[in-house]
Formats: sequence, C-alpha cells, structure tokens
Amino acid sequence: MLKLCETLEYPKNIPMAILHNIFVKGAQTMFELGPEDVEASQLYPDYNYTSVDALLHLFLANPPPPPKLAKFA
Repeated sequence: MLKLCETLEYPKNIPMAILHNIFVKGAQTMFELGPEDVEASQLYPDYNYTSVDALLHLFLANPPPPPKLAKFA
C-alpha cells in the first residue's frame, strides 16, 4: 500500500495515504485520552450502547436473512 502511495501521482495518492494512515499505522485509534477529554459514552449516559462484541454475538446467534436478489423484468 505504501509503495502504491509513493508511485501514484498527486492527487490520486491522497486516498491511499489516508488508508495507509488508518489501517496500517492506526493513527486514528492509537491515542490516549487526557484529563480534559471525554469518552464518547459519557456524553449520553442514558443511551444503551451496544459493543462490537455484543453485535457480533447477536449476528452469530441470529444471522440476518440473505439479501434478496434483484429481478429484472
């Protein structure tokens, strides 16, 4: 991905650079909260949040039906 980012010309290399930053370097998820920062679930304490683990368990226990195929007339 990095090689592709380096070989593409501007502006075509911008999406590759962003994807590299997100998925390879993890820059959007690798940070520490400071004392003045608020974790997202603290903004709305009355809201019942669903964790990713709980959602995956729900889908494994009760998988959604397969999508219907399009019909052409």
